[in-house]
Amino acid sequence: MLSRLRRSHLGLTFLMAVVVVLGGSAVSAGATARHNALPGIVTSVNGVSVAGTCGSPASSGDFTVVTGRRALAIITVEVTTSTTFTDSADTAPSFADICVASHVKALGTFSSGTLSASSVSVLAPRPRHLNGIVTSVNGVSTADTCGAATTAGSFRLVPANHARLILTVGVTTSTAFTDSADTAPSFADICVGSHLNAVATVSPGALTASSVTVVAPRPRHIQGIVTSVNDVSTAGTCGTSSGPGSFTVVTRAHGQGIVSVEVTSSTTFADSADSAPSFADICVASHLKALGTLLSGTLTASSVSVLVSGHKPHASHHGRHSHSRH
Repeated sequence: MLSRLRRSHLGLTFLMAVVVVLGGSAVSAGATARHNALPGIVTSVNGVSVAGTCGSPASSGDFTVVTGRRALAIITVEVTTSTTFTDSADTAPSFADICVASHVKALGTFSSGTLSASSVSVLAPRPRHLNGIVTSVNGVSTADTCGAATTAGSFRLVPANHARLILTVGVTTSTAFTDSADTAPSFADICVGSHLNAVATVSPGALTASSVTVVAPRPRHIQGIVTSVNDVSTAGTCGTSSGPGSFTVVTRAHGQGIVSVEVTSSTTFADSADSAPSFADICVASHLKALGTLLSGTLTASSVSVLVSGHKPHASHHGRHSHSRH
C-alpha cells in the first residue's frame, strides 16, 4: 500500500512509498541478509518524528530513513554501541548526531526490512541558492519593517522563479551580509520589500542563511499623466519648489496602472518651458516621464521630465515655484 508525503521545492519532504511486507519479510530484502549502503533523510528517531529530535550518545536505538528516487521507501535503521558514526561538523560523532531531517548514509546488513548499521555518516546539507522578494521580517509584514543589527531572526521570501511559494529563512549572528548601499551591512538591511539573494542550508528541517546579499533594484522608467499631487487631484494643483513630495501617474505601460511617485531633495527635474525646473513644475494633468526605483507600487524618482505641462495657476515669473497646495 502506497502512502504519500508531499515533497516541497526544497526537498524538505518527499513522496514516499512504504515497502510492501509479505509474510513478515520485505519484498526488497531477499531471502538472505546482504550488505547495503543506504542514503536518505531521517524521518524519525527512536519512534519520534518531531523536528530536532536526536539520538542519545553511547546508546543503541533506531531511526527511520526515506530513501530512493522513484520507488521511494521508509526503512528502519538499527544502531548499536558498536556502530561507528561520522560527521564533519563533530569531532566526536555519535548517535546524538542523528536527528530528524538529517541527511545520512548508513552501511550495514539489510534483512527483513531493517538495516543493522555498522556505520552511519551524517552528510553536510547542500547549500540552496535563493532569489526573491522579502514579504515579512521577524513575522511582521508592515512596509519598511527591517531586522536588527547583530541579532538573529528570520524573514519570509517569495522566490523570483516561484511566486506561489513562500519560504522562511533564518539568520544567525554568523550570517554574512552584503549591501552595495551600506559599508557595514547587517540584518538591519533586510527589510520588507527588499530584493535579495541568499545562500541557505537545511539544518535540520529549516532554512538557515549563511549569506545574504541585498540586490539593488533596477531603475525603472514610467510615463503618463499626473492625476494628483501631494494627494490633491484638483486641476492646477502643483508641487512646491522648497521640499519633497509625491504625485500619482496613470500609465498603461507594462500593466503598471496607477503608480505613486515620490520625489526627494536629490530628485532632478527637467522642463523645456522652465530654465530652473523643480517639483513646482509637476501639476495635475502634466504629461511626464520619471526614472527611479520601483518597489511595492511606489517609484522613488531620481529624475522627472515634464513633456507637456499641466494647467498652472497664473503667477509671476518670480512666484511660479511657490504654488501652495489646493
